[in-house]
Amino acid sequence: MQSTLTNSKVGPLARRGWTVALAVAVVLAIGVGVSTQINTQEARAKIERQNAEEIVMENRRVCATFGIAPETQAFQTCADALAQVRQGEAERRKRFAGIFG
Repeated sequence: MQSTLTNSKVGPLARRGWTVALAVAVVLAIGVGVSTQINTQEARAKIERQNAEEIVMENRRVCATFGIAPETQAFQTCADALAQVRQGEAERRKRFAGIFG
């Protein structure tokens, strides 16, 4: 007894159906990948904006603690010093991650 699938005239049509289904799956996968990439970029940009806003607020709060008003040269000097402190902390964290990461 021979298989009905091998002698079937539906064979080429069935293969075409699988080809179309595979093509649709590939297009959908690409679409999901592109959408995920866009969402990731938007999320990263949002986080960077929030981080920048937090730094501005921290600068104002810390410099105000020392009586330094915004919009002055002294404030800029204070903010620059805080940026150096943040950079040093980032470098220490990177070294720490290298040791234990």
